[in-house]
Amino acid sequence: MNETISVYYNTLVNKLKTIYSENESTSIAYIVVEHLFNFSKFKYTENKNMLFPDSKINEWKNIETRLLNYEPIQYIIGKAPFYGLNFIVNKNVLIPRQETEELVQIILLENKCRNIKIIDIGTGSGCIPITLKKYCEEFEVFATDISDDALQVAKQNAEENGVLIKFFVDDICNSKVNTFDKFEIIVSNPPYVPENEKIKLHNNVKDYEPEIALFTPTDEPLKFYKHIAEFACKHLEEDGLLYVEVHEKFGKEVSLLFEVYGFVDNIIINDINNKPRIVKSKLVLS
Repeated sequence: MNETISVYYNTLVNKLKTIYSENESTSIAYIVVEHLFNFSKFKYTENKNMLFPDSKINEWKNIETRLLNYEPIQYIIGKAPFYGLNFIVNKNVLIPRQETEELVQIILLENKCRNIKIIDIGTGSGCIPITLKKYCEEFEVFATDISDDALQVAKQNAEENGVLIKFFVDDICNSKVNTFDKFEIIVSNPPYVPENEKIKLHNNVKDYEPEIALFTPTDEPLKFYKHIAEFACKHLEEDGLLYVEVHEKFGKEVSLLFEVYGFVDNIIINDINNKPRIVKSKLVLS
């Protein structure tokens, strides 16, 4: 006897609750329904008592198996939403997160309609530079990443979202790119999770997302911020702005580090959960 779509949905939610919270489980299960049936939430409510089509059963079971092995739903369906846009994602890039949306929002609100150059360091999927350019055409936007595989994803996302970004392969810890002009803004969401915290992360993060984009040495938690500051001293305009996402434990330390490099007006900004997750600084060249 065939079951209804709602039975499949509710069964998946209950299985997911063994490894995720209830809210996460219902959200993930809905994404699966949306992906397979192209249902909005309203349309799902209208059609949830339809019989589940035989043609979709194998795909549903495959997705369910992968989810119960902790694979992120975003990697399974190959996309993730970010600031009203859709981004291709795979194992080569981090899944865009809400904290990074807040970083982008601050930059947009504070710099809207300025004719300026911006560079994103460690771009991953390209969600930061692409979103900035999409919502403010006046920006001239550049982006770098150490991973050529990540940049291939970012380039696809730029094309899918209809924006022009200038991408470069570069290692911020040993930057070789000397052709950059000066920028008014540098932004980065670098690796900031100390390696000794890996054990605390959920399996869907530590087993699937790229370690190179997540972790910093335990004894060097500010490693990437030091190199970003050095890069900024060479490539940021006088009174240029630096925006970075940070570990909630290290906001003050990052701010103090930037002071050493000549940054002033350092501001630590709390996210929607009232955790210090963004540092904004201004460079004064001596």
